[in-house]
Amino acid sequence: MSSRGWTGLLWWLLMCYYCDARTDTCIIGCECVGTTIECQSLDRESFPANLDPDTEILRIRESKISYIQRNALAKMPHLRVLEISSTDIIYIQTCAFSGISNFTSIKFSKNNITSIVQNAFALVADVEELVFENSKIDTISTQAFTKIRDVGTFRLRNLTVNKLEREAIDDVSGVLNLHVDLNKFAYVGQSPLNKLVNVTLNVSQNIFPSHCGVGDIYTNVDRETNVILFFRFNVINLCACNMSLLRWQTSAAVTLDENTCSGPPEIAGSFLNDLADTPFCQVVGANRTTPLWCPVTRQMRVLHNCHAFGSPLIPQEEVKDPRIAEDRDSNNGVANIESNVYLVSVVLSFLFYLY
Repeated sequence: MSSRGWTGLLWWLLMCYYCDARTDTCIIGCECVGTTIECQSLDRESFPANLDPDTEILRIRESKISYIQRNALAKMPHLRVLEISSTDIIYIQTCAFSGISNFTSIKFSKNNITSIVQNAFALVADVEELVFENSKIDTISTQAFTKIRDVGTFRLRNLTVNKLEREAIDDVSGVLNLHVDLNKFAYVGQSPLNKLVNVTLNVSQNIFPSHCGVGDIYTNVDRETNVILFFRFNVINLCACNMSLLRWQTSAAVTLDENTCSGPPEIAGSFLNDLADTPFCQVVGANRTTPLWCPVTRQMRVLHNCHAFGSPLIPQEEVKDPRIAEDRDSNNGVANIESNVYLVSVVLSFLFYLY
């Protein structure tokens, strides 16, 4: 074969391997067009972390993902829209979405999620929309959402939540609208919304199991925190005459409208604002005695130290589920890229030798 023939063959091989390297970033079950990736019917142990780093829009639907691992989006710096819908997720692990910023939309819809663990969404900033809606979630852990800054809309809507643990949403500042609406909670821990600053908080049309946790849903409403609270049209299955939330009903920053108590039987059907006027709550001692004792949980030690991408700070402790392994697909993707780089260098060296 002539030198020109060898050159053509080698260039053809080079292009094939280049195309193969690009194909590696579009995994089976996904359709990749430009900077948009659409995935359906995935059945994976972990979140796909070896996708095209230039991806701007990623949608995953009707899939099964065992866990979304730490820094799941770290290799997609240009991602602006993430939508996960109709998907079964066991764990959203600690630091899974830590340090993400400059997003247009992060939306979880119609999912079944077992657990959103501590610090899963930590240090999130500059996001126009962060939404969980129309989903079933077993547990939202303490500080699952923490140190969130400058978000346009943060919404928990139409969720069925088994456990909303104490301080589940903690240290939130600069959220234009924090909506908690149309949800059904089976258990609510102490101060589920904690350390809010510069936030407009809308809590409406939810069903709460009792006054426990709801009574102190946000007790720091004052001029210094600049929090505006709308607590409207909620149903509380078991109220208490001395709910601490009532202390703020005369504040200009708090609006309490038509919140209904469905128990105990003596005040069933009463509006929260009218509790003090009911015969039950006017009885001597009723304001000091409630029909339900609220458990007091101890302060949990923060085990994780999530940080923004690129920071030299090393996590204090990273908790891993022993049943899961590292993302093998991600490692395979790195190996493929390295092998392709090596092949390119060999081909170029051979062409230089021919000439």
